[in-house]
Parts: sequence; C-alpha cells; structure tokens
Amino acid sequence: MIKRYLHSFTVSRIAIATLFLLPFASMKFTLFGYPLYLIEVPTILALIALLIGKRTAPKHIDSYIISGIILFVSGTIISFFSNPFSLTGLGLLKTWIFFPLITTWLIARFADADDIRKYFLLGMTASSGAIALGACFFLIHSQLTYDGRLQAWYTSPNFLALAITPGIMTTLAILISSKMRSKIVAPISIAILILMMITLFFTRSYGTWIATAAALIIFFTIPHRFSKNWPAIRISIITIFALFSCFIFLEHSSEKWSALISFNDRSSFSSRLMIWRAAQTMLAEHPIIGIGIGRFQETYLALQPFFPPYLEWAVPQPHNLYLALWLQAGLLGIIGFCIIIFRIFMLLIRSLSTSPSMVETKTALISIITLFLIYGMTDTPLFGNALAFEFWVIIGAALAITTQKGSDVTSDPASSLSKS
Repeated sequence: MIKRYLHSFTVSRIAIATLFLLPFASMKFTLFGYPLYLIEVPTILALIALLIGKRTAPKHIDSYIISGIILFVSGTIISFFSNPFSLTGLGLLKTWIFFPLITTWLIARFADADDIRKYFLLGMTASSGAIALGACFFLIHSQLTYDGRLQAWYTSPNFLALAITPGIMTTLAILISSKMRSKIVAPISIAILILMMITLFFTRSYGTWIATAAALIIFFTIPHRFSKNWPAIRISIITIFALFSCFIFLEHSSEKWSALISFNDRSSFSSRLMIWRAAQTMLAEHPIIGIGIGRFQETYLALQPFFPPYLEWAVPQPHNLYLALWLQAGLLGIIGFCIIIFRIFMLLIRSLSTSPSMVETKTALISIITLFLIYGMTDTPLFGNALAFEFWVIIGAALAITTQKGSDVTSDPASSLSKS
C-alpha cells in the first residue's frame, strides 16, 4: 500500500513540477545525441517512475477527452506527413504536441484533488511570479523592444504577457482559499500579484489585457451561484474595470495606442489583418490536411506576390490560434481540439454544481482556459515551448480535479471505454 501511494505521489507531482520550469522553457541540451528541452525532463522522469514503480489504482480518463486527443494528434500527424518533411517540424511535434500531451495524461491519470489544490496552484503562481520578477529586471535596465514594450527573454511581449497571466488567477485562488491562505502565504501572494500586474502593463499586450479582464470577470461571477461565501461580485468587477481603465489611461498617449485607434495602416492590427488574409488563402487551398506544423512562415512568404507589400515578413505563426490549429493539425485536429475544450468546460461546470469543494481551484481553471481561448483570437498560445506545456498542464489539472479514482464523474455509458 505504501509503495503504491509513493508511486502515485511521485508520478503526479513530478509531472506537475513541469510548471516550475516554465521560466526556463527555452533552455535545451543534448542527451546521447538527442536534443531535449529542460521543460521536457519532468515528463521523462515521471514516465521512468511509472515504469519502475508499483501499479496504482488509476483514474479513468473521460472517453470524450480521449476521442478529442486522438483526433487532434491524428490530424497533426497526417498533416505533417502529407506535406514536405522537415526535421524542424518533427522537433515541433515532439515539443509542442507529444510531450505536453503525455504530461496531461500523467496528471489526469495519477494526480488527486489535493495535488491540484497545493502543487498546481503553487506551481503556477511560483513560475508566473518568477517570470514577472525576472522581467522586471529587464524593465529596470530599460531592455525593451524598439517600440518600448517589455519582452524579457520571450520571443514577443505578447508571449511574456500570457506566460504570467494564468498566475493571476491561481494567486487569487490561493488568497481566497481558506486552506491555502496563511500569514506567510497571503503577503507573498499579494506581492507576486503586484509584480505580475506591473509586468503585464509594460508588455502593452492589448489582446492579453482584454483576455485577462474577461477571465477575471468569469473568475468572480461564475462561482457565485455555487458558493454563498464567494467574494462580492459587484466590488470585484468594479475593481477590475477600474484597474484596466487605469491601464488604458496610462497607455492612451503611446504610439501603439494612437496607431490602433487611428486605424493606421502600419499598426499591429493592420499587420494581423494581412496575415489572416494570407492564412485564409492557405486554408482555401488546404482545407482538409492543412500545411503541416512549422510550415507557416515559408508558405506565407510564398503567397507574397498575391498581396500588397507585406507589413511583416518574419511571421512563424498566423496570429490566431484557430487558424493555426486548422492549418497545422488539419480539419481533424481542430475538431479534436474543440471536443477537448467543450468537454473540459462541461466537466468543470458539472463538478462545480455537484461538489462544493475546491470552488476557487475549479474557477481558476475555467478562467485560465477562457483566457487562452480569448487571447487565441489574436495570437497562437499553443505553439511555443512554455505556452504549450502551460496550456496542457492546465487541461490535465482540470481532468484530475473532475475525475474520481476508479470511475469517471460523468457516469456516461461511453466512459467505460476510456480505461487507459
């Protein structure tokens, strides 16, 4: 019995430890001639622990989720091998798809509710806080982009913004949770929250600001019908609007804001419109299998003669999650992704309705997933080392918290087929 407990403990918590490596997601090394990113190491260690340890009573993963993942992976593989082969694309399949999904499976299968409450919330808050702290050093030394935005070591200010904003939700969940909050944790959490808001402002990522505001409103409104002890909605929403009004007031005189509201043809929004038109042309030509993962840049450049002079030339992704999924995972892939997201929301909301425990954690998960989906309208959060792992760990945590050991909480007939 002890060996079984230790085995489950090791597998689930090593997998969740991936969160603590999010600030170092771009670091890589070579092991026996095989390139690995540092963020992939916990998944490998968890698999080793799974292989050498004693079997534990597993959880059954929801059959709809399994079907969605099979469609998503199948679509991505078919799209990749139906287009010109590249080692770069193969590496992206490994880092953006397979390792994150294996991590999801390990967390969903072996983590329990206590793991998610403690280690997921703490891991996400700690990693987001560490990223915000590191980014503030770049800010202090005025290491900004050419247009005055904070980017730190990320490929864009937008990705930096999205890397820290899930931590805002988990930090609030810790502050609200009576089991997590303490005299030591509360002030540290508040300090981390302030650091994250400062970093978020200086990224000047308008898409992330909007997505964060929407996620915060969801965080403070949805649980109210399930818990009488939830913080006052009106005060929370007024605070959110006041905060983001302050952001806009401080930003209103910037060059980026002026270009945006004047509909300048050189603004970032105009650039995105051109990129989206090019992506739609690609979809019209490859609607079923897509163009393959990692091939957007070369396909985009090949279309240049059919459009006015490009506003941007270095465009590795189409600045829209749904276009990116369809293009790089094909029609099967985007259908599978939609099934996963729809089912996750169903499971979380049903769990909120049937179980009054861990309301703050479940709400944080709903808010973070919503954050990714709204942000995905203007960028591609699943296509990057840190963000891919971050998103799929969140999905794994949502599955773990809504599934009871040995049986699926949904009790649908198909769930009996999901023994894995």
